[in-house]
Amino acid sequence: IGMAFLGGLAIYAVSGQGVGWLYPLGAVFLGWYLIIGPARDLYMEPEPVTASRLFNRASYLPLAFLVLTTISLFVSR
Repeated sequence: IGMAFLGGLAIYAVSGQGVGWLYPLGAVFLGWYLIIGPARDLYMEPEPVTASRLFNRASYLPLAFLVLTTISLFVSR
């Protein structure tokens, strides 16, 4: 879970300033909303419902980062 969150931030480190200032802010928000928050909930309440919530939100992570990268590229130009 943490690697997925850090992987999103690694894109910024590799791209330099190519994606602009919006990407790191969006990456932190998306990582928290889609991965870290639900993982914390699962840790606090280890039930099938919270595990399902984590899985469902994590499924949107690649699409969310693709949209974030695209928007960041257009805004930075």
